[in-house]
Amino acid sequence: MGYLIDTNVLLELQKGDRANAGVWEWYEAVDQTELFSSVLVIGELRQGIERLWRHDAIQAARLEECLLAVQLLVDGQILPITQTIPDR
Repeated sequence: MGYLIDTNVLLELQKGDRANAGVWEWYEAVDQTELFSSVLVIGELRQGIERLWRHDAIQAARLEECLLAVQLLVDGQILPITQTIPDR
C-alpha cells in the first residue's frame, strides 16, 4: 500500500516541533517507502513561493528551504500525472 501525500501534509511536517502531533505520529509509523507525492504538489508549492518573492522575501526563502526538504522527503517517489491518474 502507498500514500499520496498532499501539500498540506508536507507543509505540516515541515513545522517540526510545532507540527500536529497526530500527523507526526502517523508519519513516524508509516514505512517511508510507501510515501509518494505528485508533480502537482511540487508545482503548487513552487507557485506559492514565487508569489511570495514579490512581497515577503524572508518567508519565500523559508518556504524555498521547505520545498527542498519536501523533495528530499519524497526523493524518487514524486509521481508524474497522466490521464490514468485523475480517471482513477
